[in-house]
Amino acid sequence: MARVVSNDRDMSIPVGPDAVVQRITPSNASLMAAMHGRFYELARIGNLFAVSNAAATATSIALTATCTGLIISNPAGNNKDIVLEAFGFGTLLAYVALASIGIQGGYSTAGVVTHTTPLVVTTNFRCLNLGSAYLPTALTDSAATTVNPTLLMILGGTALAAGVSLGQFAMVDLGGGIRIQPGGWAATYTSTATSSISSFWWSEETR
Repeated sequence: MARVVSNDRDMSIPVGPDAVVQRITPSNASLMAAMHGRFYELARIGNLFAVSNAAATATSIALTATCTGLIISNPAGNNKDIVLEAFGFGTLLAYVALASIGIQGGYSTAGVVTHTTPLVVTTNFRCLNLGSAYLPTALTDSAATTVNPTLLMILGGTALAAGVSLGQFAMVDLGGGIRIQPGGWAATYTSTATSSISSFWWSEETR
């Protein structure tokens, strides 16, 4: 394999005997450029899944075991970890008070047991390689009894109260930074009640 430093002064790339070129930086680090976006390979192999609320959902206030909004959980005893890749949030009605929006989560050995309003595979959640037969092992709900809730991250919030909505949140790339082992869960967090739709993208890894 030929190795060539990538900089503005030397654009010639000698090809090694195996016809493979590895580009390196002046500090001798490998330089790679993705042909596609970050999610391409996960989607291509059928390991990128999505869930969204089917309609406007009233979110629960802050951290409470009686959680409403969008909940994704990894059933106890599962042989896979759930890796959150992205999160999306949008309001359907104007905010009625100052609100912070984020993600909450928790864990217990038994996991989420009470699925008050479960969402339906292929109706509310599916593989993002549309037409693929792969099905996720994660469970999703718009209402569930959660355990040991903890605020994991804040994504943003409103700047004004009294019914003013200052636009929508877009999709946030989580970079796989939240990993849900069997018994764990994650959900929409809102500091005040909202009428909204949320979505999660995730991949699954064998333990």
